[in-house]
Amino acid sequence: MAAKKSTTVSVKEPVDLSAALLRAFATNERVNQLMLDAIDESIWRALPPGAATKQARTIAGIVAHIHNVRHMWLVVSTRAKKAPPKLDRDHVTRDQAKLGLAASSVAMIELLRASLASGGHVKDFKPDVVGFLTYAVAHEAHHRGQICMLAKQLGKPLPQAVGFGMWEWKKRSDESLVPESTVASPAAAPQASSPAGAVAASAGAAPSKPVRIASAPPAEAAAEATVAPTAKATKPPKASKVAATSESAPTPSKSKASKSKA
Repeated sequence: MAAKKSTTVSVKEPVDLSAALLRAFATNERVNQLMLDAIDESIWRALPPGAATKQARTIAGIVAHIHNVRHMWLVVSTRAKKAPPKLDRDHVTRDQAKLGLAASSVAMIELLRASLASGGHVKDFKPDVVGFLTYAVAHEAHHRGQICMLAKQLGKPLPQAVGFGMWEWKKRSDESLVPESTVASPAAAPQASSPAGAVAASAGAAPSKPVRIASAPPAEAAAEATVAPTAKATKPPKASKVAATSESAPTPSKSKASKSKA
C-alpha cells in the first residue's frame, strides 16, 4: 500500500487592518509623486487645448486642488492642529507641489491614525474612517486621470512605464513609508527614501526612484514648502467656492455646515 503524501498548508498572518489603511493612503501618495516626477515642466502651467479662458484648470491647478482639498479636511476635522498651507494654483512650481502634497499626506495619515484610535470616526464625515479613506483616494485618482489625459493632449504624455507603474500597487506600497507619528504644521515637509535625502532633493529624480514619506521634516524642505501658500491658509474654503472648482470636491456633513462650509 502506497504511503500517503504529506501536505503542508501555509497559513498567512492576519492583516492588521488599521496599519493597512494607513499604508493605503501612503501608497496613494507615492503614486502622486511618481506621476509628478514624470510631468514635463514645459506643460505644468499650459492651458488645455482650446481653452477659452485663463481660468481653465492647468496641471498645476489640478495638483494644487488635490492638496487644497486635503487642507480643507484637515482644517475641518482636526481643528486643534494646523494644516500644511494651501497652494496657489497660479504660482506653485512642480517642486513646491511635490513638497506640499508630501506634507499634506503626512497630515492626512495622522488624521486617519487619530480617527482609528478614537473608534473609526472622522469629524464631519459620514459614515466612517474607511469611507473617508476611499473617498479621498477616489478623489485623487479622478484628478490623476485628468492630469494624464491633459499631458497627452498637450503633446507630452507620461512615459508608458509610469502609466503602468501607477497601477503597480505592491511596488508603490513597498516604496512608501508610513510615519510613526507626526503633528502637521504650516511648515511641515516630509523626508525622502534615503536618510540623507529629502523630497526637495528627489523632485527631479527619475520616476523609478522611490519617495518615501517620513515624519521628521528637514529645515530646508520646510522652508520650501511654504513658498506658495494662499492668503487664507488656515481657513476652510466656502462651499460655493469648492463646488465651483471641482465636481468631485468633498463637503463636510450638513450638521456642521454653518461652521465649516467647504
